[in-house]
Amino acid sequence: MISVIKELLFRLKKSSLFWALFGVCAGLPIISSLLQWLILDIAELLSGLPMGSLGAEYVTYSALSEIPQISGDVGLFTLICVSIFLCKEFTDGTIRNAILSNKKRASVFFGYLLVGAIVGLSYLAVYFIMTLLVIGIPYGFGAGVLASEVISTILCSLFLGILATLFVVSCVVMFLFATGKQSSTIVLPLLITILLPGLIASLVEITATLLSLAQNTPVIYYEWIPLYNATLFDASAVDGGLVAKILLYYVVFIALFVFLGALACKKRDLK
Repeated sequence: MISVIKELLFRLKKSSLFWALFGVCAGLPIISSLLQWLILDIAELLSGLPMGSLGAEYVTYSALSEIPQISGDVGLFTLICVSIFLCKEFTDGTIRNAILSNKKRASVFFGYLLVGAIVGLSYLAVYFIMTLLVIGIPYGFGAGVLASEVISTILCSLFLGILATLFVVSCVVMFLFATGKQSSTIVLPLLITILLPGLIASLVEITATLLSLAQNTPVIYYEWIPLYNATLFDASAVDGGLVAKILLYYVVFIALFVFLGALACKKRDLK
């Protein structure tokens, strides 16, 4: 597996797509910070109130709340890079050479999975660091917030962001070995990571609206709804129970994707 990883990392280092999207992940928080600064500056001029009284810390919490979502910017760019980069190993026949050189299929699969994780976590790391530098520092976390609360918020956001990234990577690698085609390796994970959470959110909102019109409205535990519960994460008021439920579903899905991907790799004709 080590030789597979070394070969993939060598090609990854020369990939212009990887570095281009790495730069985009680093630049997005800067663009977001500038836009938010402009909005708050206009609001300050119109209201005559100082920026601090306009809830500038909301910008920080909003940015941190997005990171644990699989449909966020990091997840999208991870999906694009991992799917295109690893699919090239299929189209160029590199993976067949690895099999013919008597490398175990499990080593090949987990080597691809690990390199995909390296791509995703690299994007997450630069995005997260830039978010803290250009959004967290200028906009702050609000007056009277304890350092322990700030640290808890940052760590929860980062940890769930790591799991969300691994969710995306494992999903892409699963479809890669199941189909071996670039189009399906991009489209199918997009349906799961972007369309499915949006569809679930729409169904929840419609159901909630209908139930609100009915009598004896039953209690709905929204935090137990998979994928939707990640959208409920609020960095400004971290709920340990919600974090645990999000973590649970992410771990289950990652394990399922890894199992199905390894099974597909074992049965697929790669020679």
